[in-house]
Amino acid sequence: MTRVVAMGMGMLAALDAAGGAAPGSGTKPALQAPARGIIFDVAVEKQGIVATRIANASSGYNWVAPNSGIGPSYAIGNTQAFFAVANPGEVKLVASEIGPGKQGADAVTARWVRKDGLALSWMISRATGNAVLEFQAQLKNTGAAPIQDIRSFGQLDMQLAARPQDLVVHYVDRQDYRKHTVPVPATITGGAWNAPASAGWIAIENTKAKEVLFIGVEWESYWTVRVAPHAGKGQTLVQCWLNTQACDLAPQSALVAPRVFLGLSHGDIDDSLRDLHDYLRRIMPPLPQDFPWVAYDIWATDATGVEAAILAEIPFAAKIGVDLFYVDASWYAGSCTNGSGDWFTGVGNYGQEDRAKFPGGLAAMSRKVHAAGMKFGLWFAPQVVDAALVGTVIAADFVARRDNQDISLQNADWAPITQICTGNPKVVERLKKVMGDAVEAYGLDWIKWDNSGLPGPVCNRTDHGHGSTDGALAALQGQYEIWRYLRERYPKLMLEECGYPSRLDYGLARTATSHWLSDSTASALGVRQGQIHASYVYPAAHNTAWILNGEGATDAALLDTIVRSRMMGLCGVGTLLGKLSERVSLFPPEVIAALARNFKVYKQYRHLLREDVYHLVPPSTTADAWDAIEFCNRDGREAAVLVFRSKCSEPGKVLALRGLEPDVVYEGKWVNSGTTRTMQGKELGAGVTLKLPAQDMSEILLLKLRSDLHTEPRL
Repeated sequence: MTRVVAMGMGMLAALDAAGGAAPGSGTKPALQAPARGIIFDVAVEKQGIVATRIANASSGYNWVAPNSGIGPSYAIGNTQAFFAVANPGEVKLVASEIGPGKQGADAVTARWVRKDGLALSWMISRATGNAVLEFQAQLKNTGAAPIQDIRSFGQLDMQLAARPQDLVVHYVDRQDYRKHTVPVPATITGGAWNAPASAGWIAIENTKAKEVLFIGVEWESYWTVRVAPHAGKGQTLVQCWLNTQACDLAPQSALVAPRVFLGLSHGDIDDSLRDLHDYLRRIMPPLPQDFPWVAYDIWATDATGVEAAILAEIPFAAKIGVDLFYVDASWYAGSCTNGSGDWFTGVGNYGQEDRAKFPGGLAAMSRKVHAAGMKFGLWFAPQVVDAALVGTVIAADFVARRDNQDISLQNADWAPITQICTGNPKVVERLKKVMGDAVEAYGLDWIKWDNSGLPGPVCNRTDHGHGSTDGALAALQGQYEIWRYLRERYPKLMLEECGYPSRLDYGLARTATSHWLSDSTASALGVRQGQIHASYVYPAAHNTAWILNGEGATDAALLDTIVRSRMMGLCGVGTLLGKLSERVSLFPPEVIAALARNFKVYKQYRHLLREDVYHLVPPSTTADAWDAIEFCNRDGREAAVLVFRSKCSEPGKVLALRGLEPDVVYEGKWVNSGTTRTMQGKELGAGVTLKLPAQDMSEILLLKLRSDLHTEPRL
């Protein structure tokens, strides 16, 4: 029998405990609202919730089909049920409440119960700022017998008034870092355990009406968003659900669906990103003024000289402009010393640093980094351990198992590693302790959480607090719990998400600071395109990429392009293979010079990477197109434009800039030449020409409002 552990639910938990307010008979009047933000009008029918408007108040456009049901759903076996208008013979609406607000409903809660005791609690709440609605739902078995074979559980089913042929759907695939645009019908999935598919951002665009509805799913994988024709009605159905993998629900146990948020915008996709990113900035951890930082990630599996070499990199790193200096893998006791890059050896032994490599200790290194004016961090791979540690450092009942076999991975001649299950509460508590202890012992400002090396199978042992089918869901819940703990206990600690399965995960939006996009960071073109496409999902400041070396280039202009291709997010340098020979001070002098001069430029505009983003040309996926992206602060006072010619034959490009005030004067500076020129906002909006005489060149245009030549811009 499976026990599914519920996460905290806030208002939903209170509703479930108290039973909520009893529904009235018949139809309640819909709540009305003045025009601003989202107009959200709903009413309670005898058996469900009916939406009359989910409208963009700035334009008046109503997305929802009039008087259509809106609610959660579930599937048991091959039977699917929709709770918006429940079947009186099967399910009864027993509680509901609508909280009035200025824009219609500020909160909606409802609770349905089946004859067998399966209770579903559902809540919609308006997020701060009125532009976004949040949906949450919980299934609870209030009966005496287990409820078996729950296949899916959805937070949102709704009907759109628009015809399917008038809509397109945008999403970003995490496998290739590409924004895809497809017609309806479209089914977008988050993938499965250690098999990522799409990021949790989905935008439905009505190009004729110039309206966008965006959806965010706060969960790494096992979710589905479906946009499909509504049979026979000329409308469009939108469904979001969690694939629960045929789990069983024990008596008095609960299953929580991940939070889903929904927002409305007028204009194009870039216009909608302002509202999306505004919402994310409200829920993400606060950032220091100088963020995003320039990072240097270093690690080594060499036998000798590790501490001395890394200590020597500290003043060098500070000199070229690094803000964050951190030690990656193989810092823990018993780590590899054969120079192979084997970070598996000793992994999980976080109780003490490797004193053979670091005789002076990491705490002393941290003090030196801080004294040099930089932040200090460490790397962890929390969900895997050196197999040799199992039974000693790592308890045997921590191990993830599949069909009574340990889930392990062997990489060539490296030490074998074994997965531990974060669906096990004991594992969660251990990781909280060892990571928290490291924060305090080493004065950490930054933790890199790396999910690399995870084997493919899912744990199906039944003594971890999960069952034979829902081990991956439980492991994700446990991982999120550790992130929340670290965020709450150490509010100034920055957390970086890294690793193949967990990239660009909205489930970490409330805890993570940085999202490492890929270890495939050797090609400037690939990294650049990945960062541009990822800027749809998160504000660019939160997406991370490195320069590993000069990619064999010696030409200054080409080196500028290589470095700048990482300067559309949190940028930096690093070692990838765990060898001291990779350290940055050993880069060719022309590469080091390119790093230093471009990091200075980066620090002039990096604050804008947290602001509005405009994709001035369609994001490219090939080498024969220009790349151009603009970052602009909301009041239009300042902007940065980065352009790259790639292998395109066009020597110049006319780019219509956005987000600027038309009637004010800006001073523009072209970084390559140092040339400056004053221009009106309307001139820049009509189109500015950027010329690059050779392929693979780049340019940065910095724009600042000239306070001596205009009146104040409109705010």
